[in-house]
Order: sequence, then structure tokens, then C-alpha cells
Amino acid sequence: MQVGGKTSIVRNSAAIELKAGGDSVTLTLTAVPLGWRDRIQKIKTFEIPEAPREPLKNSSGKVVKGEDGLALVVRNDGDPAYVAKLAKIGLRLKTLKVYELLRNDPQVKFDAKEPEGDEDTEWAMFCDEILEELKAFGITEEELNIIEAVGDKLSTRIDMEQLKKHFLPDQAE
Repeated sequence: MQVGGKTSIVRNSAAIELKAGGDSVTLTLTAVPLGWRDRIQKIKTFEIPEAPREPLKNSSGKVVKGEDGLALVVRNDGDPAYVAKLAKIGLRLKTLKVYELLRNDPQVKFDAKEPEGDEDTEWAMFCDEILEELKAFGITEEELNIIEAVGDKLSTRIDMEQLKKHFLPDQAE
């Protein structure tokens, strides 16, 4: 593909500064590449599990049965183990995204080695190791959220305000 004689375009990047007391570090974030999300979705470690199911009970605590005589079941989205698993998957995904955003920063070096294939346990261990490195460096969960948010903005070159004016004139500022 060529656009205006160019065969490629430089990915968006931005520098952010983290400060603590009199110390600071500058991180250079680069937008995640096209296809990153598709690649990640192939790794089962990041699949969202199905919520556990349990029998539906009436107000007196008896199991409700359907017309066929079988117990009716409902999803239990509040199951503590399920909620904890979702939180762990979310944190691993966020960690991996932050790793990808920092991949091109020449000043940042992680000790953990990125897996070569799509082996689930290797990716889970890799994410956990990266998270431990970030924690050991002093990065907080809120800073992870901020880094991810900046990265999300970098991942598009579209001027959203201009787009709103064109397609949604009543919502434009």
C-alpha cells in the first residue's frame, strides 16, 4: 500500500513523566500495532470464562423446576472465584498492553522474556513476571491505568472531534 508516495506511517508515540519526590522517569509509549488484539485473543489465558451456574431458588429456598421437571439454572456473576478470575485476566491484559506500549522505548528493559508461541501457561507466567517487574520498579495500579489510557489515545490517528462535527453535528462541541 502507498499513500501520497509513502509506503508506511510512523506509529503515534508520546512521552509521559512519572514523578515521585525529587525523582522522575520519562516513558515513551508507542501505539499498539494493528493485529495486536487479534493475536492476544488467540491465547486462551485471556479468554473470559463462563460464569458458574447454580439452581434457581424461590423465596423459600426451594429449587425452581421447569415444565420438564429439571431444575432451572441461572448464571452467578457474583461468584467470588469467578470475579477474582475476571480481575486476574483483566490485570494480565492491562499488563501485557502496557508492555506492548513500552516495547519501543529504548530506555525500558524487562527481564522477563516474551513467549514465542501461544502456550497459555507461558503467557500467564510472562504477564505475572512483567507485573512483578512493574511493581518492583514502583509503578502503581493507577499509573498502569493512566499508561493504558494514554496508549488508547495513541492507537488512533482519527480526530474524533472532527469526526463528530461531520457525522454528529448536534453532538459536536
